[in-house]
Amino acid sequence: MHTHIYITLITIFAIALSLFGATACNVKESGEFYINMYHVVQKENLQPEDKIYHAASGHGYKVYRLKYYLSQIILEDDKGESLSIDVVHLFDILTPKTLKFRVGKIPVSNYTRLSFIFGLDKEKNVEGGLENTLQNNNMEWPIIGEKGYHYMKFEGKYDSLHTGIMKNYHIHTGPTGNNANFITIDLPLPKPIKEQSDLIVKMEMDIHKLLHGPHDYDFTEFDHGIMDNQNAQEILKENGGDIFRIVSVNE
Repeated sequence: MHTHIYITLITIFAIALSLFGATACNVKESGEFYINMYHVVQKENLQPEDKIYHAASGHGYKVYRLKYYLSQIILEDDKGESLSIDVVHLFDILTPKTLKFRVGKIPVSNYTRLSFIFGLDKEKNVEGGLENTLQNNNMEWPIIGEKGYHYMKFEGKYDSLHTGIMKNYHIHTGPTGNNANFITIDLPLPKPIKEQSDLIVKMEMDIHKLLHGPHDYDFTEFDHGIMDNQNAQEILKENGGDIFRIVSVNE
């Protein structure tokens, strides 16, 4: 009788160990995911307030402010499986700590693609859709009948056709009417990430491309008020499709 109980206890213990081992093997290792953002004008590092850049429309311009949202990040691995990360981050060139974004913990995998929204989708771009912070409140979209936030504030001064007269420009993107003007960006990673727990993506945003995509953006044509001008929003939306580039991963 005692021998039978002893053998049964050993059997139960062995089964429990095997189940624990199987469970442990199925637990995916995780690491940290970071996006480090850099800003350039035709491969030259952006110099806010100091340097005059030249637009194809004939205007010299300076950049005084650039801040914008990235949201809804998706990673795809070499098996075609996707990881969706519900985050919103505000990059601000005048606040360096915002340019190194800790996205969060992710499972270790061989990731091959990165996609995200430049701006905010309809679900988040509503009144009170983001955390009540000073930074988010300063990005509110002040158009009558519209609720939500700017996608981007890109501001500075431009020389109107080299007359020496500097004028302000305010390139603000966001929704107009029923038009959601956010942009979905999809980028290949330079190489699959293997045997490394952390994923550190260095990315560039080229401001020149925003003004010179399929359309040359003319500061004079749109003056400084484009928030309810869908034509201007459409130009920036079409120009903005390829302004981001992944420079390196885990380097």
